[in-house]
Amino acid sequence: MIGTRKLARAVALLALAAALPAAAQNLNFLRSSALAAMSADDRREAAAAFRAALDAAADGETREWANAQTGAGGALEPIRSYHDALIDLDCREARLMLKAGGREEQGRYYLCKAPDGRWKFTRPPGFTR
Repeated sequence: MIGTRKLARAVALLALAAALPAAAQNLNFLRSSALAAMSADDRREAAAAFRAALDAAADGETREWANAQTGAGGALEPIRSYHDALIDLDCREARLMLKAGGREEQGRYYLCKAPDGRWKFTRPPGFTR
């Protein structure tokens, strides 16, 4: 199983990889990840499914996606929604799972919706440096 930090990087790069498929091929540290085993179509489908789940799924509702052609898939479950007063953004804690190429990775993440509508990874609520 891939480490949480490495998975966080993989997930954070999912949107980038979906937008720039050629860039994903140069991310050597992801070679053994499920993300690396995903096709460009898989990455686009995953990014769209995860954005839709973050935008519309109720807390506790799992949204899944799968590509029957490649066998890749995943799920996102928003665990709880909250407002981060420090940055004045609406946020969600979510559980994310990716599987492709015989690899499966999962983790828990915190994401906030930026004013431009994009979901961005953030620190857990109450976390200070």
